[in-house]
Amino acid sequence: MDVIQQTTDIQTPIVIDTVVSDIHGGVSLDVSDMVVGNIVPEGNPLSIAVAGLRKPCKQAILLAGSTTTVLKIESQYNPFKAGDVIGNAVGGKAYTVQTVTVANDIATVTLNTPIDSAVAGSIVVEMAAEVATDAVLANTPACIVRNAFVVPNQATKVLIAADGVLRADVKAGFIGADYLSNLKGVIEVV
Repeated sequence: MDVIQQTTDIQTPIVIDTVVSDIHGGVSLDVSDMVVGNIVPEGNPLSIAVAGLRKPCKQAILLAGSTTTVLKIESQYNPFKAGDVIGNAVGGKAYTVQTVTVANDIATVTLNTPIDSAVAGSIVVEMAAEVATDAVLANTPACIVRNAFVVPNQATKVLIAADGVLRADVKAGFIGADYLSNLKGVIEVV
């Protein structure tokens, strides 16, 4: 396992309005299943720790031109790879990513079967398994990441030290509704 330290700055939207409480000493993240070179943005939910490691909860904001089988996502923020399972909401449909192509800073994520909806500005999230109904989240969020970071290029399991936030106010439209419902009372939208 390699430990990566971020040494570059990136410019991303400010999502966190007010930090009430952070995780002292930060968190350890396993980003081995994320897209190398892409950005995990500020405010992105982080999973419950398993064996001391958290994972970024995969989510993306859909762009205009998305359909229920062909999703358009700003490429630098696309966390999805072929084989991931995506859905709109817990209890809805969730289907597998067949391909991901990038052109003109847009990632085109093609699914094998239509999900429930694909409205521009809505958020899709990673689900645990492919289902026609009753989708569940792949990772349950417990906190959010304080500072955006770029996923490093490593062939082995990647461990990143990051700042985690336990209680905060965040701006609307950046965290999926199902992740927010799991963070209720911890992360509030202002």
